[in-house]
Amino acid sequence: MSSKDDPFRPADKTVIRAPRPRQRSPAAPASSSSAGAEPAATPARESTVFDPGVGRRMPTGWSSGTVVVQNPVPGAAAAAAAPALQQEILLSAADGVNYAAANPILAAAAPLLMLFSQLRLMPVERQAAPLAEHITEAIETFEREMAKAGIAEEDARIAKFALCETADDLVGNLPWPKDDGWIGHSLVARFFHTKPTGAGFYEALNKILGRPEGHHDLLELMHACLSLGFEGQYRGRVGERDALERVRRDVYDTIRYFQPRAGDDISPHWQGMAAALSKPQARG
Repeated sequence: MSSKDDPFRPADKTVIRAPRPRQRSPAAPASSSSAGAEPAATPARESTVFDPGVGRRMPTGWSSGTVVVQNPVPGAAAAAAAPALQQEILLSAADGVNYAAANPILAAAAPLLMLFSQLRLMPVERQAAPLAEHITEAIETFEREMAKAGIAEEDARIAKFALCETADDLVGNLPWPKDDGWIGHSLVARFFHTKPTGAGFYEALNKILGRPEGHHDLLELMHACLSLGFEGQYRGRVGERDALERVRRDVYDTIRYFQPRAGDDISPHWQGMAAALSKPQARG
């Protein structure tokens, strides 16, 4: 991989612990797959949780409540019993996400984060090739939106890499039909011309945690990816759950220490998440 493609220099894979605040900071919310397990309100913003409710009725076939949860359990029993949703309908609905937020990186990533969440929580008739093409187009749109927002070039590269590796980790580990799968559709390989290992996300995170000032928006995106279920190099490792939780807590504590925002959640409620599932449009 060329230096141009690499969003960060190789780093020690040991996670850099964030500096602890002199005053006690709000504790990170405990991991839970329950939609109602949000902590009590505090002056500082809470952990990244995306709520699609917004007081609207959810369309038929969509799950309600919290759609991005701490360490969600894939293939929940309730979802497994529901009829599979056509993938094209899900992709068309995800395209309509309009997420207004003070964090421009999260706002630009909203359609992808929502899509990853629904792919994990809902039974979908998955087809790897069209899904990979859709995510590729969404990544390119994300990149353009960051440029419009004036995101620093380094932060934009790392944010793009984080989303690509999150896509490979989450989508690649979904249940796939025997004659289909994510192999050959890696977004990390497509955009960065390197083999996806699941370690790059943490290498970039180490670098940011070492000097977090000015990178709060990027940290919030990476915290959202971790909360959504990204595991990367920790996936499948027996006894590594505690280490993964420490990483997530370090990110949370760093955000709280360097950028406390009274009365404002890390990720405000989704806007437009309850938009009706319109008739799928043919994709060119």
